[in-house]
Amino acid sequence: MKGLFLFLISVFSFLLSPHVNADDAQVRLGMEAGSAYVWRGITVVDGISLQPFTEITVDCFHITTRGYIDVENHSDIDDEGLLHEGDMELRCEIRSDSFVYNLGYSQYLNSKVNGANEELSILAGFYPVDYLSCSGELYYEIGELEDFYGRIKIACDFTLGDSIDGALSSSIAAAGKDVTLGGNTGLHDYLIELTMIHEKDSSLETGCTLAYTGTLDEDVLPEQPVDFYLSLFAIYTF
Repeated sequence: MKGLFLFLISVFSFLLSPHVNADDAQVRLGMEAGSAYVWRGITVVDGISLQPFTEITVDCFHITTRGYIDVENHSDIDDEGLLHEGDMELRCEIRSDSFVYNLGYSQYLNSKVNGANEELSILAGFYPVDYLSCSGELYYEIGELEDFYGRIKIACDFTLGDSIDGALSSSIAAAGKDVTLGGNTGLHDYLIELTMIHEKDSSLETGCTLAYTGTLDEDVLPEQPVDFYLSLFAIYTF
């Protein structure tokens, strides 16, 4: 709770800073409905789940809150909140013509997957051409677990017609033993995703994601019950 308190103080101090112009801020509200909830290859919910999120952007700073609701077991949510699990992230993102860099800090609330509660992250991406990107992500849990999770990814963007954008991506990940379900360090999971987004106007986006995931080493990540899953989402931007 101390980390959460400091996180909230930092966020509100930033938003109330005289250097922040409210006219420059962008707010995004979104909801995703999935046939399952899979996080880093791990099946968290084997059934319908709702995943609401909010994001506030000011210049290069992003403040994001996320969570999930297990629809079939919604009555299990305790009296402390509306979500089965949630997290908040503060990150700084710098972009250029061909590169993107991202530094972040995350606070997990009521984590039911591996007990993680605080995490630092770094991302670096390279865009050799307009439609192709290569990126690497590294996460380090700084709370109780003190171990890493990393992913490398390649993605190809495309356009269908005037209002539909798509992306096909493939990635593999590795993790340290203290953040894995198998208790060993090594290759963790792979993920293949196809995402389609329809932009109805400048404020509303709707879309879907079809994904296939699996374990790369059962001693690191035991076989999971969900491999294919589908999600539908809507995002409104103010």
